[in-house]
Amino acid sequence: MSNKILLFPLVIITLLLSYYFFKQTPCVAFCPTSIITINASEFKKKVSEQDTIILDVRTPDEYKTGHLSGSINLDFNNRTSFTNSLKSLDKNKTYLVYCRSGNRSSQAVDLMAEQGFTDLVNLEGGIISWQAANLPTIK
Repeated sequence: MSNKILLFPLVIITLLLSYYFFKQTPCVAFCPTSIITINASEFKKKVSEQDTIILDVRTPDEYKTGHLSGSINLDFNNRTSFTNSLKSLDKNKTYLVYCRSGNRSSQAVDLMAEQGFTDLVNLEGGIISWQAANLPTIK
């Protein structure tokens, strides 16, 4: 009988601590992140979906040479600015990320996943593959 009396408070304390921990911990540690890399034609389909945000992670000078309509330029090479900009974004939205060749965007989605973003799409081959598929850009 005494073992049951000791066990009850331990169960209660465990439940209270679990509630407090899960309530205070952001989704980063517990929510799975989806990162996919897709080709230009699949990426184009995603661009037209609702609630997607297009991120161009090239430099501002690269962005001026031509970018996807509606994209937001966040220079991945300026890591401090890039990381600070991530803080203002909704981590539960779908982000379509591209760069010139796919290298920086791949690194960017990995960093975003570490920051708690849950739905990330990387353009395979970057804007080079987008243009090779004769898809439109704007200046």
